[in-house]
Amino acid sequence: GLYDSAGYIFKQGLRYIPEDIELLKMAGENAGRLKSLDDQIYYFDKILSIEENNVEVLELLSDVYGNQSMFEEQISILNLWLEYEPSNKKANTDKRSAYAALGKDISNVDKERWEAQTSNIDYGLDYIRSLESEGNTQRIIEVCNELLIYDKYNKKVLRYLGDAYQTNYNPKDAVNIYTQLMKVDPTNYMVAIEISKINIDLENFSNALEWSEKSISISGKNGEALFQRAEVYYEIATSCNSYEESLSHWTRAVYEFAWQDYQSASNIGFKQAKSRTKWLEEQGLITQRGTWFQLDK
Repeated sequence: GLYDSAGYIFKQGLRYIPEDIELLKMAGENAGRLKSLDDQIYYFDKILSIEENNVEVLELLSDVYGNQSMFEEQISILNLWLEYEPSNKKANTDKRSAYAALGKDISNVDKERWEAQTSNIDYGLDYIRSLESEGNTQRIIEVCNELLIYDKYNKKVLRYLGDAYQTNYNPKDAVNIYTQLMKVDPTNYMVAIEISKINIDLENFSNALEWSEKSISISGKNGEALFQRAEVYYEIATSCNSYEESLSHWTRAVYEFAWQDYQSASNIGFKQAKSRTKWLEEQGLITQRGTWFQLDK
């Protein structure tokens, strides 16, 4: 524990064996205990000038720079370290942290890490999340398709791909991917709701209704699932109503199906449904007193 004395002895020893790796490493660690930053960096740099691929010392020197908030210098060492160990988790994590500390774009780190090991799903997902924050949906689609080569049933990758297709206005591709995801994750009622929503936009009302009913079945009559079926009924009725001179009894009946589901969703706490229920009542789109007397026998 006499670090000053040890430091003196290390310096004496290095006069005789100046390129001894172990002695230089011990001297560097001892300099760290003495808070002698310049000496510590000197010893570790000396090792790297002799043995550039010494990953143990690269890690030690990276930690020294990181602890001193010398992030530019740390990144230089990390880049060297990653040349020898491109998939090293600590090196990649530290590089992301250093980039973030300098306010640099960390997606470049995620990109480099994943491209060095494209079969690594976790690295790919980190890169996708970076791309998502940038709004780069086209690149997300490319990365997801690459990852699915290695793991075609990965739930997270399929979800990201489906969402990216939807954001990129490729509804049919989105439905295809979400349908694959439902096979892998059959209890995910939220995906069934997404498929139903897309089919509404495509005016495939039969499919939209089928998927909304699947979501109700899967979720055990969850409020959001009931709300989605109500939305399907509402859109069906509105589509029919646009072709009618006046609201037919049959169209009104479908509006009432929607009203019933909105009301059920509202009763179990899905707040968004309450305003829809009230709006349908106020617009006179559901059965009113006297409506049935207007019908033929």
